[in-house]
Amino acid sequence: MPARFQYYRHQKGWYWRLLGANNRTIAVGPDPFAERTAAVRDSLEVCVLAMRAGFELSEEGRTWSWSMVDRGQPRAGSPNRYGRRIDCERAVRQFRDAAREALRAAREASQTRAPTPVDGGLATTTVPDTSVS
Repeated sequence: MPARFQYYRHQKGWYWRLLGANNRTIAVGPDPFAERTAAVRDSLEVCVLAMRAGFELSEEGRTWSWSMVDRGQPRAGSPNRYGRRIDCERAVRQFRDAAREALRAAREASQTRAPTPVDGGLATTTVPDTSVS
């Protein structure tokens, strides 16, 4: 199974997380959304941004974490802390690869699936086209 997004509701709203083929969490969205469709839209935007966005690595108490930043705002973050900087850098590369894979899978699914009811209405999400001409 390819990398994919999981959407879940928690106390303050809807969140997303990116899961790898082994079902382990690779990245998490930092902020809650009022509606599931907004979380879906944000996760797809993050996939596109992952190819060109900046990443900040931070050390705290001998452990490292990463954050993907766009226009000064965190858009995705590491779900775990890493014991070595090199492991954190590897996690960033893994995130970029998984984001590309999840975007490809979302595109394929949107071409083969009919819209499904979400939050009381039909949710339609346009999957961004990032192909280079």
